[in-house]
Amino acid sequence: MKKLYQKCMKFALEHEWIVIILFIAFLLRIPNVFEPYWYGDEAIYLTIGQAMRKGIALYSEIIDHKTPLIYVLAMVTYTQFWFKLFFIFWGMLSLSLFASILRRLRVSSFITGLTTFFVMLLTTLPSFEGNIGNGELFVAGFVLIGLRIFIETQFFQSLAEQKPPKYTKTDRKLLFLSGFFFGLGMLTKVPALFDAVAVGWIFLNALLFSFSRKNVFSVLMQGIWFGFGVIFPIAVSILYFLGVGSGSDYYSFGLAYNFRYSGEFGFPFEHSLLVFLYSMKGKLLILSLIGAFSLLYKKSISFLYRFGFVWTSLAFFASMLSSRPYPHYLLQVMFPLLFLLGISLSLRKVIAHLLSGGLGISMIATLFLFHFGLYPTVSYYQRFFRYAFGTISVEEYRSQFNPLMQDTYHVANFLQEKTVATDRIFVWGTNPMLYALSQRSPADRFTVSFHIKDFDAFSSTLENIQKHKPTYIIVMNEEQDSFEELRAHISLHYTLLESLQYMKVYRYVQ
Repeated sequence: MKKLYQKCMKFALEHEWIVIILFIAFLLRIPNVFEPYWYGDEAIYLTIGQAMRKGIALYSEIIDHKTPLIYVLAMVTYTQFWFKLFFIFWGMLSLSLFASILRRLRVSSFITGLTTFFVMLLTTLPSFEGNIGNGELFVAGFVLIGLRIFIETQFFQSLAEQKPPKYTKTDRKLLFLSGFFFGLGMLTKVPALFDAVAVGWIFLNALLFSFSRKNVFSVLMQGIWFGFGVIFPIAVSILYFLGVGSGSDYYSFGLAYNFRYSGEFGFPFEHSLLVFLYSMKGKLLILSLIGAFSLLYKKSISFLYRFGFVWTSLAFFASMLSSRPYPHYLLQVMFPLLFLLGISLSLRKVIAHLLSGGLGISMIATLFLFHFGLYPTVSYYQRFFRYAFGTISVEEYRSQFNPLMQDTYHVANFLQEKTVATDRIFVWGTNPMLYALSQRSPADRFTVSFHIKDFDAFSSTLENIQKHKPTYIIVMNEEQDSFEELRAHISLHYTLLESLQYMKVYRYVQ
């Protein structure tokens, strides 16, 4: 124990700037743990994770549209408190990895500290929903682990030093392990694919650096080892779901639905040039030009800068894949963007600053064009301090996050008293928080009404309700007229137990 303490103190003294940044991040994240069950996506993760722990099969018996790892995490943590606590740990690990990557690439301590501090603010504060355990920040951790391993290869180090690519036998293991973590990122959220593509650019760059038959074969072998690493966890997940009889549902909802999701949102503008530039074809054309430029224009710009530029561009493309103006999508961009900034500041070259500035202006223009709005930060912490010091009640604190909270907590407490853990309930509307808070699983595969509407799954939903006979059905007031068959079923088999401001509670009678 004494030796461990001495090692920790030695590390803290040698890296005091990262210790200070991590401490600030920890302080800023304390209010996260005290948030109520108010946020829909987190509640969906927990609802599905709780159902999985009860033996309900993911994708075939309960559905969302993400790859499985985030639901596995929710299954392990089970409650929001532990989910948030792990999220805080994961965020601090990501910051440490980011700083470690820059220092390993010989970026100065000052620039590393500066960029780490800013990426900490951007991914921690509520402005971009950094307080929420969204998939983007879990993905970032896996990507940074993979990248940290990747830069230890002799292959990468030789390219970083502007030398022809070299290889060692150890590289194969490192490349496979690096790819494995990128694969885990994709199993958390599909857009992590574009982080892996950024690493794929490195292999293309190596091919062009010293073009010969021997070099082509060697680079391809290194790329294959990395590719095997990426594919391995994904292949294991496919085999698992095939083995439990959920293979087709995994493909439909966990994998293929992401491509459908990316094309469902329209543009908030009509100018033909803008529509083309932000269409899938336009974005792919821009990415192709950036990729070609970064591969061909290598004499005046370092390899590390070109990699950072490509990585940031791909991450931004991934964040805009669906053209939805959700701030948390931009969290995927923060680490590559600040990586690029750190490399750019280290180079002190005008062309690097101009390119970075151009990319930054393009990103800011996109935020304005798509009407991205940032969430309030100061009021978030003011609200927490008022709650912590007793200025406002717990009910007021919860309701300031989401007006549904008072009714949701009231009904959740009632359900926990009147039902057992294996009982099913059904919520018609968008209130997955009620499932997660009461720890009662839905009677249907879907956790929210907009998914039922999206898939036109009214008939199958009614069949599941008739099959499971949920003890209680909760109808959100804004949804009460949009599912006539459900209303008819409720009128025959349920009685109104309680009518609240935002929802009605019905109890099964026969």
